[in-house]
Amino acid sequence: MQISIGISVKGVKTSSTPSNPVNTVPPVVSFNNLYVGGTLTTTNGTWSGSPTSFTYQWYNITLSENIAGATSNSHTLVDADAGAEIVCIVTGTNAVGTGQIDSNVINSLPLAAPTNIDLPVIDDGITYYFGGPPIVFTGNVWDGNPVPVLTYQWLRGNANITGATNNTYNIIEADVNAYVSVKCIATNSQGTDFVISNAVIIDP
Repeated sequence: MQISIGISVKGVKTSSTPSNPVNTVPPVVSFNNLYVGGTLTTTNGTWSGSPTSFTYQWYNITLSENIAGATSNSHTLVDADAGAEIVCIVTGTNAVGTGQIDSNVINSLPLAAPTNIDLPVIDDGITYYFGGPPIVFTGNVWDGNPVPVLTYQWLRGNANITGATNNTYNIIEADVNAYVSVKCIATNSQGTDFVISNAVIIDP
């Protein structure tokens, strides 16, 4: 049943008919990052027709398919989204009907194995000795998609130090007069890589 609303303007009776929602300003997608695990969030945009509710469907343009289960106003990127063009289809609904509009297009980053972009460095201007403060390092910055998980293995000479897998190292008596360094390992779904820091001598 169509509803007409009578409005009197300067003695003249007119009528207006409610209409489907119509988008006037498209929704905008923002993001915290474009790596796997990053979050995309859309606005509703601006509409005429006073929509009373909105629904969402995230869409992978590159694969020409809806992203299964991605029907809220935010979406967490997964491996299948990597390197793809993604939009959110926003639908506004009122008592008369619905209207639909696409958001801006987001280009997610492609999958990539870990790559070191800043080597780990132990300060060789410090005197290291048994009983002294722990050895620490700076740097060790990696790229990759998904973001790599970092692990550590401290070395005495070229041999692993048993149990020394934290990001700092407490010097023990067996290290005296030996060189100590750290092997930094980066792992994601695309592979594993590692780099080794400079070595420092441990004084008595």
